[in-house]
Amino acid sequence: MDCNVIRSNYSWLLKEFYVFTKRSLSQIKDLILQTLEQEGNLSSYELAVTMGYTKVTATVLKAIKELMNEQKVAYLEPNKVRTRNQKICLI
Repeated sequence: MDCNVIRSNYSWLLKEFYVFTKRSLSQIKDLILQTLEQEGNLSSYELAVTMGYTKVTATVLKAIKELMNEQKVAYLEPNKVRTRNQKICLI
């Protein structure tokens, strides 16, 4: 089988999966809180993967920032926001 055909079929499957799992901002915020409650402190990447995303999307980042503004979550080390091993925790 041709590699291009495999890639084409795979990308179609990913698009279908994405449409099926599309969530609103409020749903993502609720899912973040549930995930952190169940799994404990996680990096933004670990959080996104645990929620079923392949990467940290703009919407996930927006949800995290809103939860921080609402003081529901915080960085484990607030003085080192850009560190590679930064974790997000419930307040």
